[in-house]
Amino acid sequence: MSDIADLSKGIGISKDQLSADGEPCILYGELYTKYKSETIKEVISKTNIDNTKLVKSKANDVIIPCSGETAEEIATARCVLKDDILLGGDLNIIRLHGYDGSFMSYQLNGKRKYDIAKVAQGVSVVHLYGEHLKNIKTINPSLNEQKKIANLLSLLDERISTQNKIIEDLKTLKSAISKKLLYNDRWTTYKIQDIAKIGRGRVISSVEIERQKHPLYPVYSSQTSNDGIMGYLDDYMFDGEYITWTTDGANAGTVFYRKGKFNCTNVCGHIKDTAKFGCYLFHLFSNRLLKNM
Repeated sequence: MSDIADLSKGIGISKDQLSADGEPCILYGELYTKYKSETIKEVISKTNIDNTKLVKSKANDVIIPCSGETAEEIATARCVLKDDILLGGDLNIIRLHGYDGSFMSYQLNGKRKYDIAKVAQGVSVVHLYGEHLKNIKTINPSLNEQKKIANLLSLLDERISTQNKIIEDLKTLKSAISKKLLYNDRWTTYKIQDIAKIGRGRVISSVEIERQKHPLYPVYSSQTSNDGIMGYLDDYMFDGEYITWTTDGANAGTVFYRKGKFNCTNVCGHIKDTAKFGCYLFHLFSNRLLKNM
């Protein structure tokens, strides 16, 4: 890295020094919370403190936090596309010599992320400075190729952002519709135990999953990623229509509709509808019931 860029550091700007007006600025924590894509096109924060001793960006600068909670988290690169943005303390600044900053951000957030994580120092708080970054090796095609690659990836980021907004809008719409359609004070009320059978699965270890010879049937656990699937077994515990839910952790209460043959771990609850309410019961649970328990 030191062969293709000058490495430096920002100068401290605290949250307390942010204001409604003033000059645009970037704090290191905002790379985790406010700037999700590899390029920073519009700066959110401002400060009106004396800037005579502060560091200002040059368009194409790449910035990386100097500290974070984990080594993987700290390897978060962003390209600043504008001049004269105040760069706060705890920000590494990579000022490239004739290379594309957007391309470099994508590269550092990709495969190089693990190289950066290896050189970061610390346990409870991880630190990363220019002396750690200077020996990071990067791949640098021609500038024209860099720009084309970065433009393509940026376009995909924009598409993803648009789709995510559509998804969030649809979730809001669904929630509003559900409040109208799923609840009525005049309807008969039931206890769950009167209309369904409730239980949990059993302890299923990763070792057991690895020993399977013909794994066909999914194992659902407390995780919510990958549709809750932990792995597969040769045999199954349940067959039919069920509701499963996450019983532990930050996502406790997250529900899934299951149909077919499957297994559950001991941290995955299951509900078998005996009153034939079908998918209505699932939508009722997914909107509020289990999360309020």
